Amino acid sequence: MIHRFLFAAIFIAFSSFLTQPSIVTAAPPLTVIAVTDQQAPGLVQGVMFDAFNRAVINEDGDVAFAAEYVLNFGGVTAANNNALWSDRGGMLMQEAREGQQAPGLPNMVTFNTFVIPILNRSGDLAFEANVKGPGITFENDEAIFSDAIGGALGLVATEGAQAPGVGAGITHSGITNVLFNDSGRVLFSGQVKGTGVDFSNSAGVWSGFNAPGSYSLVVRENNQAPDLPAGVLLATTSTINPVLGGDDLCAFRFGLSGAGVITANDNCIFSGPVSSLLATREGIAAPGVAGALLGNFLNPSINIDGEIAFITLLSGAGIDGSNDQAVYSTGQNGNLELIARDGEASPAANTTFELIHPPIISDDGTTAFIAMLAGGDVGANNDDVICADHGGTLAVVAREGDAAPGLPDGVVFGNAAGTFSNLAANARGQLLFQAKLAGAGVDMTSDESLWQFDPIVGLKLLMRIGDLVAVADGDERIVTSFIFSSSTGGSDGKQRSLNDVGQVALWLIFDDGSQAIVRTNDTDGDGTADIFDNCPNTVNVDQVDDDGDGAGNACDDCPDDANKTAAGACGCGVSDADSDGDGTPDCFDDCPNDADKIAPGACGCGTPDTDSDGDLIPDCNDSDPSVPNPNQPAPNTGGNGNDMMMPTTEECCGGGMPAMMPFMLLGWRGVRRRRKSGR
Repeated sequence: MIHRFLFAAIFIAFSSFLTQPSIVTAAPPLTVIAVTDQQAPGLVQGVMFDAFNRAVINEDGDVAFAAEYVLNFGGVTAANNNALWSDRGGMLMQEAREGQQAPGLPNMVTFNTFVIPILNRSGDLAFEANVKGPGITFENDEAIFSDAIGGALGLVATEGAQAPGVGAGITHSGITNVLFNDSGRVLFSGQVKGTGVDFSNSAGVWSGFNAPGSYSLVVRENNQAPDLPAGVLLATTSTINPVLGGDDLCAFRFGLSGAGVITANDNCIFSGPVSSLLATREGIAAPGVAGALLGNFLNPSINIDGEIAFITLLSGAGIDGSNDQAVYSTGQNGNLELIARDGEASPAANTTFELIHPPIISDDGTTAFIAMLAGGDVGANNDDVICADHGGTLAVVAREGDAAPGLPDGVVFGNAAGTFSNLAANARGQLLFQAKLAGAGVDMTSDESLWQFDPIVGLKLLMRIGDLVAVADGDERIVTSFIFSSSTGGSDGKQRSLNDVGQVALWLIFDDGSQAIVRTNDTDGDGTADIFDNCPNTVNVDQVDDDGDGAGNACDDCPDDANKTAAGACGCGVSDADSDGDGTPDCFDDCPNDADKIAPGACGCGTPDTDSDGDLIPDCNDSDPSVPNPNQPAPNTGGNGNDMMMPTTEECCGGGMPAMMPFMLLGWRGVRRRRKSGR
């Protein structure tokens, strides 16, 4: 048997390790992609980043962004200081630069400025850009480019070119709302001009790829409305805001005109494949609200499967301004389903919805939105809320006035002017959002925060203004602003800053005016971002955590012990507690409440084995501890001095292994010698 003192030594040696946290719970570290006033990789010496725009990300953690260079260094002028960058393939590189030839356009027509790019799950890039050069004016300087087909950057569409599906000689006169999906499809809305074109029929939606002649008209103003009776037309609109799901699935809102159209049925949401769109029309029965009709629609959201979510204004008997706003979604079962409605109970106790913002829908069917609440105890400091229907049940994600997890006591979500903003989601139903803070110690230098939410893990703080971010070894800077893409469910064709892994790409601005593009990490590459990963440094794709202690089985040496992640000194299932703080864990300490002893000795736990007079009889058994008297009778025996009795472990401390101190063992041997000699 290993001696208990050896176990004590082992425990002490491991004690500093055992007291360390077993799992990272703080915000994950950041990978810095690019920083202003630093050399742009791969370019001539002196070309330095001067400013950035919002960064986008895909499932591989690839990041893309627009940048400007510092003027008058490394040959940079106002004619070539704009560029697009990405780290696709693991290396930061320039994708396109102002002054370079624009593919698919006449010789010497070059890139000018760039709009925020889009990266799809396949790693393909698409972007809108302004061009310049011979023959280019404000009427033909917009173009869309992509490298989805063939891997090389190619032209998709350009202002001033013939617009498909609208008649010969009719050209694009404006490009807006460029979308790009995982199939490499581009969808965009815009205007046309030419013979027979006026304000009533100038707007349309087109879809295609980066191959000549590959894109076509989806819908146009004043044309027949898809899936509706003959003579029902798409009405005049100032702008169209489509969304693009997987493959050729899309959705958009449009007004109606023509045969049989009246105010009560002149609004519609179209969704489905671009070639066979289906209509959800104002004036049809509103599911879940007896006697109500669907009314005017706001722009819809879409996911990869073509499921949609939107806000509609209800009409009908009993409908007024207090209960006419409703959120509908097809995300949970494929059928149009009521998710929330003004004037009806919200998932926050004793409250109702008062105002609901447009929802987003993720690939798992989750519909999420920001709303305002009403009710007896609702005021300006607790009326904002984020809700989501993960798993089909609407629940509160975060509410104004609630404690902000992970921040000091007294810090809450809160701002009377609107607490939550910039909501985004991914395929797992994870959310990213910005929140105002209030309460103890919060001021204008620390009141903005960025949060992530996972349906299983819950809320995690990602960043807060005032935080220090290390952009290099020994170079920490104070964050004053973080910018990211929002209002997306992750598969609607828009730019996104949150990928399905849970990683986030951010454009940071610091208090010294410098900027950086950064990305949060998936350190072990198992498909779960560190912020949600219960083993951030160990691959654990399934995230199984049998004992629910926050450390996944893959990195938990005690997967069935919720109190331990390593065996420690006492082993799994047994606490390493050291109740008396003597350096020996209770599992090896026969006197767990006596800091001076780990065994009862001669006198028992709680009583020292001191021998004040040096007669080899401890004071607890010595009739006169101040005078040496080795031949005194043993206490409580009535004996003749030759019958010293050792206390049992049970008498000392109620159980455990008996142990004698060295001097007590010597005393016992002395008594035995005297017995043998007859003295």
